[in-house]
Amino acid sequence: MPECSVSVCEEAVKALRSATKLAKLMGVGSALSKMKITCRPCSTQGPEGGARAFLVDSDPLEIVLCINRLAGKAEIDEVVVHELIHVYDHSTRRCDLTSCEGLAYSEVRAAREAECNRFFPFEWLKSECVKHNATRATKNLFPRDAAKCVDDVFLRALEDHAPFDASDK
Repeated sequence: MPECSVSVCEEAVKALRSATKLAKLMGVGSALSKMKITCRPCSTQGPEGGARAFLVDSDPLEIVLCINRLAGKAEIDEVVVHELIHVYDHSTRRCDLTSCEGLAYSEVRAAREAECNRFFPFEWLKSECVKHNATRATKNLFPRDAAKCVDDVFLRALEDHAPFDASDK
């Protein structure tokens, strides 16, 4: 995969801040409006592992975009939306992202808004995309329990569109 540069990443993030969906997410709650987004190469070890991005629970909250795993603007857009859903769930909804069910719930919502936010000819295909991506992401922290946790929260999380409403879809 081609590596993205810090300057390309920073320009993409700057442009994203004015996008409707991101503006809605970043305008909700003080933690989101003060949040920091950093572009840098990431390690293959520890919590950074193979992630394209990750959330740092600091003050202010920080999203780290792993430029060595991002191919360009479209992927940066997708990853930022995904991570902002986690930020919203963590800071505004008080979702416990350290529990399997809490993380699975947020991963379902994030996959629906990011990786699977495109046209599918059948609704069940979109659901499968969401379930697959949410399970894969939850496995990073809960390898044995991810599938069950996603199944347990799937329908409820799939229907939870906060902070968006019907006009945002």
